[in-house]
Amino acid sequence: MKDNYQKELLKVLEELKVDEKKGLTTQEVKKRQEKYGINELKQKKKKTIIKMILEQLTDKMIIDCFHFIICSRRNCRRFCYLIYN
Repeated sequence: MKDNYQKELLKVLEELKVDEKKGLTTQEVKKRQEKYGINELKQKKKKTIIKMILEQLTDKMIIDCFHFIICSRRNCRRFCYLIYN
């Protein structure tokens, strides 16, 4: 079954019993809102700055970069040996 956005306009208007020129009457709008609910999208919670930073810092590639930075130092060869062996 196709969704309305995939169908031809005239077929959708016919199925929904809507006049292309006039649209819906106020009474019909109220009736459909009672039956189907108000046409609103639910708002997602916004991420806090702290949460975004933590997600970035816990990313595997970032952690690997930190390891590379630490291991690239000459004095940290022992540290790298412990981590990767």
